[in-house]
Amino acid sequence: MKVRVLPENLTRAVIEAGRMASSRTTLPQVKCVLLETYEGRLRVTGTDLETAIRVYSGAQVEEEGSALVPAAMLGKMLNTFDDSEAITLTRGGGNGLTLTTESRTLKVDGQDPEDYPPVPDTPTEAFKVDGLQLRQALTQILDAAATDTRLPVLQGIHFGERDGQLVLAAADGFRLSVHRLECVGPVPEMLVPAGALRELLRLLPKPKDREDDPVQVFTDGGSHARFVLKRQEVVTMLVQGTFPNYEQLIPTNCEASAQVDTKALRRELAAASVLASQGSGIVRFLIGPGDVLTVTARAEEEGTFEAALPAKTTGKGKIAFNARYVGDFLKTVGSEAVELRMTTPSAPGLWLPVGEDGYSQTIMPMFVQW
Repeated sequence: MKVRVLPENLTRAVIEAGRMASSRTTLPQVKCVLLETYEGRLRVTGTDLETAIRVYSGAQVEEEGSALVPAAMLGKMLNTFDDSEAITLTRGGGNGLTLTTESRTLKVDGQDPEDYPPVPDTPTEAFKVDGLQLRQALTQILDAAATDTRLPVLQGIHFGERDGQLVLAAADGFRLSVHRLECVGPVPEMLVPAGALRELLRLLPKPKDREDDPVQVFTDGGSHARFVLKRQEVVTMLVQGTFPNYEQLIPTNCEASAQVDTKALRRELAAASVLASQGSGIVRFLIGPGDVLTVTARAEEEGTFEAALPAKTTGKGKIAFNARYVGDFLKTVGSEAVELRMTTPSAPGLWLPVGEDGYSQTIMPMFVQW
């Protein structure tokens, strides 16, 4: 193996792929990143045995080959290299890798690349989706995925298709986030681990990047999925199991509703949460009478809070929620106003960003004494 590569490109590739190299494992190979030549480029791979990240970098390949070296140490050392000096990677006898510039030489002991856990092939392209739109969708729904390992199905994000659109759904038993977005191609029904999608989110383009390259999604028929970006890809095992029939949980009737300024509600919810956090985290919402949404909180021996917000309302109603769940919803929306729809105090409430079609969050109510 002999490859010449720019330090900034190699450093970025090792750090991005190295995030998946687990330090908790007893397998020394999994603590490493695999560097290999691939179709005239350098490919760097890291895995935790469930999810793998591959990063591709432009390079001058003089001799094909591969090397398997510790991710943490290599990443730290690369941060000390001068960006103005290209690095030559060579692997001679044994499993070590030598990094050479005009002014320094680093020799890293490694493992046999043949012992690296294989990354499964996912040969069938399923669909394409805009990277920026996928970033927004994941930002809005990932908080709703369960973190309880006793609920493995709810630790996955459900991918499905409705009316030609990609529909993402996440639930933890207390709230349900659903996001619809445009895509090209048939979407297979699958459960993708939320952890893998959080890693994908880190790699997706940001609005400031002004990149509109689509994300291509490949599958192998039900065991793995591969998300391909411009220079990275995430390959992950799928969660096995049946996601709840979430569509029947989304309220379709509305006895009362309120549209309110998002920033104002964030501010008053933050104030109410100070008191709510001293107790059970409950914040009450009262719609009407009149065009007012009232936010209240109380804590025994601490005090009470009440704020009245101007709102566009229909009907009258009252409902209580866990303040954190409402706060999580509000921090992900970019709309100037949000809408709360409800039927009874004991039925789920529906939160919507006004003017942003395709995103909703259903939150289970808290039972309180009014």
